[in-house]
Amino acid sequence: MAPFTLGVLDEVIQPDRFGCSRLSTLPANAALVTVNFSGEVTTLPDPTGLFAGAAIGDDFSGMLIYDTDPLAVTPGSNPAQYLYTGSTIPPFASPLGISITLNGVTVSPRYPGAMVITVQNDLASNPTFPDVFIAQAAATGFVGASNPQIDFALADRTGTALSSTALPLSLDPSAFTDSSFRLFNNTAGNVFDVFTGTIVLQPDAIPEPATLALFSVGIAGLGLARRRSTQFGGKLGVEKGVGQSGGKHE
Repeated sequence: MAPFTLGVLDEVIQPDRFGCSRLSTLPANAALVTVNFSGEVTTLPDPTGLFAGAAIGDDFSGMLIYDTDPLAVTPGSNPAQYLYTGSTIPPFASPLGISITLNGVTVSPRYPGAMVITVQNDLASNPTFPDVFIAQAAATGFVGASNPQIDFALADRTGTALSSTALPLSLDPSAFTDSSFRLFNNTAGNVFDVFTGTIVLQPDAIPEPATLALFSVGIAGLGLARRRSTQFGGKLGVEKGVGQSGGKHE
């Protein structure tokens, strides 16, 4: 399976910029959405050795949890972005974030930290990928990676997966046609992939020849892999301002 190309990724999740305080749990009335997912490893550079013994083609599993209460930080924009930090309402606190397990090793969300969710629903301007949902979240550091980040991306070529730019009250990966997953270190001057993959969108999918496409929604660079295909290369533009500097986070 040929590797796909990730676009240039700005340093999106840099919690120190927000003066995050340590928080334990969310309020009991939080409107939480839990998305359980599985995927397949497509590249595994892993210079940290965290997933020693894993291989390209291995399955991984994970969970995304987000809260539907926050207001968009880009009101009226398409795509809309939603930011969770230690100082936002609701805050970025347990159980929010993205966790993954590969080869018996689990990487969990990092608190204090941050998460950004981007939702696009724009057939007119983006006919190739009108619907896009991307979650980018801080992950707990491990040896060799002081500032890891997880990117979870879904896109839909049919424009039927999402009805607006509001945070979905439920999220079904099978409603989308394309996907991407990335675990990487996002320290300024030391950005590297640990592994990348695709999210399972259709359990009985039969691989087909892939095509290349370009789409841009003005956020972090991600490659998307088409459902029912081997690999798919893509790119999203970069929007600065969410975070620029790196650092070690325990």
